[in-house]
Amino acid sequence: MNSIITYLWLYNQYLLKQINMLLLFIAKYIPLKQWAFEDSHSPEYQKFKVDKLPKILRFEKVDYQLLLAYYKHKYNKLVKPSSET
Repeated sequence: MNSIITYLWLYNQYLLKQINMLLLFIAKYIPLKQWAFEDSHSPEYQKFKVDKLPKILRFEKVDYQLLLAYYKHKYNKLVKPSSET
């Protein structure tokens, strides 16, 4: 029982050393800051930009009888409802 705990503890120490060495390698040979800024200006990522939102206009409701009177006054013609309903 004692030898298993010792073996696992030594193996854990070995893995911690490996992780430490890998972190040093990454920090030394891979420029992470350079990647963060160059990729955003790449044309491959430019296609994912979103357009501006369209303006939504609110229309006021107009009474049908009032609209008929307006057209009669402005164009001097009677407007009939369309039969395509």
